[in-house]
Amino acid sequence: MMNSSVRTFIAIKIIPEKKLLEVLAHIRAECSDEAIKWVKPDNLHITLKFLGDTSAKQVEKIKKQLETIVENFKPFQGVLKGVGYFKTKSQPRILFANIYDAEQLNEIVEGIESKISTLGFAAEQRSFKPHLTLARIKFLKNRKAFYHLIDNYYNAEFQVVPVTELIFFQSKLNSDGPEYQPLQIAKFKG
Repeated sequence: MMNSSVRTFIAIKIIPEKKLLEVLAHIRAECSDEAIKWVKPDNLHITLKFLGDTSAKQVEKIKKQLETIVENFKPFQGVLKGVGYFKTKSQPRILFANIYDAEQLNEIVEGIESKISTLGFAAEQRSFKPHLTLARIKFLKNRKAFYHLIDNYYNAEFQVVPVTELIFFQSKLNSDGPEYQPLQIAKFKG
C-alpha cells in the first residue's frame, strides 16, 4: 500500500453519560490488577465498518458514498444496556455494552457494505453485532471474580444513545493509545 494511506473506520460516536461512566469506573476499580486496556471515554464509538489501510483516493470516494447512504436515514435512538464479553479460546477478550432498539444500524451496515465493497474493501464475513467496546482484555488472573462482576451489569440500562450521523474516522496509533480524527461527519437526512 502507498505511504499516503491512513487507517480508517466508519462509526457512531458515543458520548458517555453519568451512569455509564460510574459503572465503568466501578468495573475498572474492581479489575485494577488485571491486564485490561480500557477505551478512553472520549474514544467510545460503535464501529460499523473497519476499513484499515485506505488510500487518499479511496478516502474521497468513501466520503461520497457515505453522503448517499445517510440520505436514506432519519435520526433515531438506541439504548445502551447490559455488559458482556466476547471470548476466544475460552478467554474473555473484549468487554462491551450492548445496544438495543437500534435495528436501523443493521440497515446502515448493509448500505455501507454494499457501497464500500465496490471501492476495493472486503465485505465483512461475520454478521454484524452492534456493541460498544469498553475494554480489551489481555489476560485475567481471576476469571471467576470477573464473571461475577460482569453478571451484576447483565441487564443494567445505562443511557439512551441518539444516532444522528455517521463518522468516517482516521485512526492514529500512538504510544498512549489510538487517536481518532474525523475525516467526515455525514448527518442523516431522511
